[in-house]
Amino acid sequence: MRRTSVAVIISTAPTVSIFCGERVFSITAGGRLSRDEVFRTIEEYYVHTGERDVLWDLTAADISAITHKDFRDIAAFAIAKLGQAPTRKIAYVVGDTATYTRICTYITIAFKSHVPAEYSVFLSLDSAEQWLARH
Repeated sequence: MRRTSVAVIISTAPTVSIFCGERVFSITAGGRLSRDEVFRTIEEYYVHTGERDVLWDLTAADISAITHKDFRDIAAFAIAKLGQAPTRKIAYVVGDTATYTRICTYITIAFKSHVPAEYSVFLSLDSAEQWLARH
């Protein structure tokens, strides 16, 4: 029996897709995200959120390149872009414990920086959507 090998190439290029629902603004990201990609997403899309809550689906994203300093910069950038917007809920959905831990680090930094948001992180999309539906 002859075996053949197949090479599988997995793209690490970042992708971001947006869905603007009635109550929730959803951002689905994949690939290797950088601080600059997060900045671009906030700059280009957060202006369209209005008073909607935000759902970041990071289950297919790799955020390992984002450093602790980058998280501080992202929080400062969010404050500069959002100003004193009404407090909204922001849910993060992640697919692994390493990303969960990194998002918890960001949430702590954002909270201490007074970003106007209530945050939570989830391992399932259903749980995040249920949390966002409660007001």
